[in-house]
Amino acid sequence: MNRIFLIRLIGLFTLTLSYTSYSMVCNGNLEKSAPDERFILNGNGTATDKLTNLIWSRCNAGQTWDGKKCIGESGLYTWGEAVIAASKFSLNEGDSWRLPNMKELMTILESNCYDPSINANIFFVEDEFRSYWSSTPTKFNDGSAWMVIFGYGNTQDFSKLGELHARYVKNL
Repeated sequence: MNRIFLIRLIGLFTLTLSYTSYSMVCNGNLEKSAPDERFILNGNGTATDKLTNLIWSRCNAGQTWDGKKCIGESGLYTWGEAVIAASKFSLNEGDSWRLPNMKELMTILESNCYDPSINANIFFVEDEFRSYWSSTPTKFNDGSAWMVIFGYGNTQDFSKLGELHARYVKNL
């Protein structure tokens, strides 16, 4: 019995160490789900996904691209604010940006990594546990929508009145 307790305690200690490390941890035995070569880095702070034909903002909503990196602070938005902010976002005249739906947001999830579970070479990650709105409302509660937590790739519903981060997308 004491041996099992000790093994669990060591496992908890190891988990705690990895939790505080803030460095991307990937399973090298698995093929990446969102590898660098799947994306074309455009010079304006966007990335084109060759698999889905979507163009993503590399920065979080509220930030701007300075030619090399994202600057400024990520904004926090209610679901309604995020939907409106995405529709007003523009890099060029006539842009048609929007909040991604749940399926689209899941396509940039790096499923064999955590801390964060998004390709940090493509998308700016301010910290590893950012939660992002999707445009997809839940079917069981009009007051909530789906979100992705890019720390470990979790999804869950969240009150539309709560504040989360946002990332914008548009069709190619």
